[in-house]
Amino acid sequence: VKQGTSSVSNTTTETDLGTHTLEASTIGLGTLVEITTTARITGITGTPSLNLKLYCGSTVLAQTTSVAVLANDYYQATFRLVGQAAPGASASVSSNGTVTSKISGTVGTAASSGSPLSLATNGTLTCKLTATWSAASASNVVSCDDFIVRVVG
Repeated sequence: VKQGTSSVSNTTTETDLGTHTLEASTIGLGTLVEITTTARITGITGTPSLNLKLYCGSTVLAQTTSVAVLANDYYQATFRLVGQAAPGASASVSSNGTVTSKISGTVGTAASSGSPLSLATNGTLTCKLTATWSAASASNVVSCDDFIVRVVG
């Protein structure tokens, strides 16, 4: 289990909020990797938009639409990856998860499940949550409350 937290403000460049690197060959047949994270908007000025992305390697697992946010809005994501083959340069990994958010006072949950991904599981894989603000201001702040990666199997 790994937890890492940080904040992003005063930039319009995609910036890491939380990261964890899985060692080479961590994901194999039947291995479960669960990623849980919460990002909270702790301050804004004006009406900025925020885009959050959850990655495994270079593959985007979940992404918010770039929408106007209010202070105390939040995003919570739980994503599960399950290895469907032995580690390799192109191994099949199923993925599914949920993202719950409160945007401009409205709470909603979206489920995500797609075709199995093809990830290079024989090398290191960095799981990360990134943030991109539409306007750079020291007052626009998103904080990662938690970024937890759990590996079972």
